[in-house]
Amino acid sequence: MSVDGVDPLAIRSLGHEWERHPKRGRRIDRQIVEALKLSDISEGRVLEIGARTNPRLHLFGSDPWSYTVMDLESHTAGIETVIGDITGCPHLSDGSFDVIISVDVFEHIDRPWLAAAEITRLLRPGGLSYTSTLFAWRYHPVPIDYWRFTPPCLEFLFGGLETISSGFDATERRRDIRGRGALDQVPVDALGGFRENWRVFHIGRRPF
Repeated sequence: MSVDGVDPLAIRSLGHEWERHPKRGRRIDRQIVEALKLSDISEGRVLEIGARTNPRLHLFGSDPWSYTVMDLESHTAGIETVIGDITGCPHLSDGSFDVIISVDVFEHIDRPWLAAAEITRLLRPGGLSYTSTLFAWRYHPVPIDYWRFTPPCLEFLFGGLETISSGFDATERRRDIRGRGALDQVPVDALGGFRENWRVFHIGRRPF
Protein backbone atom coordinates (compact mmCIF):
# COMPACT_ATOMS: atom_id res chain seq x y z
CA MET A 1 0.00 0.00 0.00
CA SER A 2 1.33 3.43 -0.94
CA VAL A 3 1.71 6.33 1.49
CA ASP A 4 0.33 9.55 -0.03
CA GLY A 5 0.95 8.10 -3.47
CA VAL A 6 4.54 7.07 -2.72
CA ASP A 7 5.54 3.44 -3.19
CA PRO A 8 6.90 2.15 0.16
CA LEU A 9 9.27 -0.20 -1.71
CA ALA A 10 10.79 2.82 -3.45
CA ILE A 11 11.10 4.58 -0.08
CA ARG A 12 12.81 1.53 1.41
CA SER A 13 15.21 1.36 -1.53
CA LEU A 14 16.14 5.04 -1.23
CA GLY A 15 16.58 4.61 2.50
CA HIS A 16 19.32 2.03 1.93
CA GLU A 17 21.09 3.64 -1.03
CA TRP A 18 23.66 5.27 1.29
CA GLU A 19 24.88 1.82 2.38
CA ARG A 20 26.38 1.29 -1.09
CA HIS A 21 28.86 4.12 -0.50
CA PRO A 22 31.88 4.42 1.82
CA LYS A 23 30.91 5.29 5.38
CA ARG A 24 31.02 8.89 6.54
CA GLY A 25 34.41 8.60 8.26
CA ARG A 26 36.04 7.14 5.15
CA ARG A 27 34.55 9.84 2.93
CA ILE A 28 35.91 12.51 5.28
CA ASP A 29 39.33 10.83 5.49
CA ARG A 30 39.50 10.74 1.70
CA GLN A 31 38.79 14.47 1.46
CA ILE A 32 41.44 15.24 4.08
CA VAL A 33 44.09 13.11 2.36
CA GLU A 34 43.34 14.65 -1.04
CA ALA A 35 43.51 18.16 0.44
CA LEU A 36 46.87 17.41 2.08
CA LYS A 37 48.29 16.19 -1.23
CA LEU A 38 46.94 19.23 -3.07
CA SER A 39 48.48 21.53 -0.46
CA ASP A 40 51.80 19.62 -0.45
CA ILE A 41 51.59 19.02 3.31
CA SER A 42 53.08 15.69 4.42
CA GLU A 43 54.17 16.42 8.00
CA GLY A 44 53.68 18.79 10.90
CA ARG A 45 51.43 19.61 13.83
CA VAL A 46 47.78 18.63 13.62
CA LEU A 47 44.99 19.95 15.85
CA GLU A 48 41.62 18.18 15.79
CA ILE A 49 38.82 20.00 17.54
CA GLY A 50 36.46 17.84 19.58
CA ALA A 51 37.60 14.42 18.31
CA ARG A 52 36.55 12.70 21.58
CA THR A 53 36.00 8.99 20.85
CA ASN A 54 36.98 9.22 17.15
CA PRO A 55 40.51 10.62 16.97
CA ARG A 56 42.19 10.39 13.56
CA LEU A 57 45.17 8.41 14.77
CA HIS A 58 44.98 6.23 11.66
CA LEU A 59 45.94 9.33 9.63
CA PHE A 60 48.11 11.31 12.06
CA GLY A 61 49.10 8.96 14.90
CA SER A 62 52.78 8.58 14.07
CA ASP A 63 55.81 10.43 12.68
CA PRO A 64 56.11 12.72 10.83
CA TRP A 65 52.86 13.99 12.35
CA SER A 66 52.30 15.43 15.82
CA TYR A 67 48.60 15.02 16.69
CA THR A 68 46.74 17.01 19.35
CA VAL A 69 43.06 17.15 20.31
CA MET A 70 41.27 20.24 21.62
CA ASP A 71 38.16 19.90 23.75
CA LEU A 72 36.39 21.57 26.65
CA GLU A 73 37.59 18.72 28.86
CA SER A 74 39.83 15.69 28.51
CA HIS A 75 38.08 12.71 26.87
CA THR A 76 40.62 10.65 24.98
CA ALA A 77 43.15 8.77 27.10
CA GLY A 78 46.70 8.60 25.82
CA ILE A 79 46.34 11.48 23.35
CA GLU A 80 47.71 14.96 23.94
CA THR A 81 44.71 17.15 24.71
CA VAL A 82 44.56 20.93 24.83
CA ILE A 83 41.76 22.01 27.14
CA GLY A 84 40.17 25.03 25.57
CA ASP A 85 37.32 26.68 23.69
CA ILE A 86 38.03 27.20 19.99
CA THR A 87 36.06 30.45 20.06
CA GLY A 88 38.90 31.93 22.12
CA CYS A 89 42.16 30.23 23.08
CA PRO A 90 44.79 32.91 23.83
CA HIS A 91 47.03 30.28 25.45
CA LEU A 92 47.88 29.04 21.94
CA SER A 93 50.27 31.05 19.78
CA ASP A 94 49.61 32.32 16.26
CA GLY A 95 50.63 29.85 13.56
CA SER A 96 50.93 26.90 15.95
CA PHE A 97 49.55 24.23 13.60
CA ASP A 98 50.01 22.97 10.06
CA VAL A 99 46.58 21.31 9.88
CA ILE A 100 43.37 21.97 11.85
CA ILE A 101 40.41 19.59 11.55
CA SER A 102 36.85 19.96 12.78
CA VAL A 103 34.20 17.28 12.18
CA ASP A 104 30.65 17.49 13.57
CA VAL A 105 31.57 20.38 15.85
CA PHE A 106 30.55 23.68 14.25
CA GLU A 107 26.83 23.03 14.62
CA HIS A 108 27.40 22.86 18.39
CA ILE A 109 29.49 26.08 18.71
CA ASP A 110 27.52 29.08 19.93
CA ARG A 111 29.66 31.63 18.01
CA PRO A 112 31.11 29.83 14.99
CA TRP A 113 32.45 33.08 13.49
CA LEU A 114 34.85 33.32 16.44
CA ALA A 115 35.88 29.69 15.98
CA ALA A 116 36.66 30.28 12.31
CA ALA A 117 38.75 33.33 13.21
CA GLU A 118 40.72 31.36 15.83
CA ILE A 119 41.35 28.50 13.41
CA THR A 120 42.66 31.00 10.88
CA ARG A 121 44.94 32.57 13.50
CA LEU A 122 46.28 29.23 14.71
CA LEU A 123 47.25 28.04 11.22
CA ARG A 124 50.75 28.72 9.96
CA PRO A 125 51.00 30.40 6.55
CA GLY A 126 50.21 27.69 4.01
CA GLY A 127 48.46 25.62 6.70
CA LEU A 128 45.27 23.69 5.95
CA SER A 129 41.84 23.82 7.58
CA TYR A 130 39.26 21.06 7.09
CA THR A 131 35.73 21.61 8.43
CA SER A 132 32.86 19.14 8.07
CA THR A 133 29.49 20.07 9.56
CA LEU A 134 25.79 19.95 8.70
CA PHE A 135 23.35 21.61 6.32
CA ALA A 136 20.37 19.40 7.20
CA TRP A 137 20.26 16.85 10.01
CA ARG A 138 18.07 15.78 12.91
CA TYR A 139 18.09 17.83 16.10
CA HIS A 140 20.90 16.43 18.25
CA PRO A 141 21.88 18.49 21.30
CA VAL A 142 25.39 17.50 22.41
CA PRO A 143 24.91 19.34 24.69
CA ILE A 144 23.32 22.08 22.51
CA ASP A 145 22.51 22.07 18.81
CA TYR A 146 22.80 25.64 17.48
CA TRP A 147 23.40 25.93 13.73
CA ARG A 148 23.17 24.58 10.18
CA PHE A 149 25.45 25.80 7.36
CA THR A 150 25.75 26.17 3.58
CA PRO A 151 29.01 26.15 1.58
CA PRO A 152 28.83 29.95 1.01
CA CYS A 153 28.31 30.42 4.75
CA LEU A 154 31.48 28.46 5.55
CA GLU A 155 33.39 30.36 2.86
CA PHE A 156 32.23 33.60 4.49
CA LEU A 157 33.16 32.47 8.01
CA PHE A 158 36.61 31.40 6.79
CA GLY A 159 37.07 34.55 4.78
CA GLY A 160 40.67 34.86 5.97
CA LEU A 161 41.56 31.61 4.20
CA GLU A 162 41.90 30.76 0.55
CA THR A 163 39.06 28.33 -0.21
CA ILE A 164 40.43 25.20 -1.86
CA SER A 165 37.08 23.41 -1.97
CA SER A 166 33.63 23.51 -0.41
CA GLY A 167 30.33 21.81 -1.04
CA PHE A 168 27.62 19.40 0.02
CA ASP A 169 27.74 15.67 0.71
CA ALA A 170 24.23 14.27 0.19
CA THR A 171 25.30 10.60 0.29
CA GLU A 172 23.09 9.89 3.31
CA ARG A 173 20.25 12.18 2.25
CA ARG A 174 17.46 9.58 2.37
CA ARG A 175 18.87 7.52 5.25
CA ASP A 176 16.13 6.79 7.77
CA ILE A 177 17.40 8.44 10.96
CA ARG A 178 14.77 7.69 13.57
CA GLY A 179 14.29 9.59 16.79
CA ARG A 180 17.09 9.05 19.29
CA GLY A 181 16.12 9.68 22.88
CA ALA A 182 13.86 12.18 24.58
CA LEU A 183 15.75 15.22 23.24
CA ASP A 184 15.18 14.30 19.58
CA GLN A 185 12.02 16.20 18.65
CA VAL A 186 11.71 14.91 15.07
CA PRO A 187 8.68 12.58 15.07
CA VAL A 188 8.64 9.20 13.35
CA ASP A 189 5.73 8.81 10.95
CA ALA A 190 4.60 6.38 8.24
CA LEU A 191 7.61 7.34 6.09
CA GLY A 192 10.04 6.66 8.91
CA GLY A 193 12.50 9.09 10.50
CA PHE A 194 14.36 12.18 9.36
CA ARG A 195 15.24 11.98 5.64
CA GLU A 196 17.15 15.13 4.68
CA ASN A 197 20.69 14.30 5.81
CA TRP A 198 23.07 16.71 4.07
CA ARG A 199 26.64 17.29 5.19
CA VAL A 200 28.64 20.34 4.19
CA PHE A 201 32.40 20.86 4.12
CA HIS A 202 35.02 23.55 3.66
CA ILE A 203 38.73 23.19 2.94
CA GLY A 204 40.81 26.32 3.31
CA ARG A 205 44.46 27.33 3.25
CA ARG A 206 46.00 30.25 5.08
CA PRO A 207 47.74 32.55 2.58
CA PHE A 208 51.52 32.81 2.70
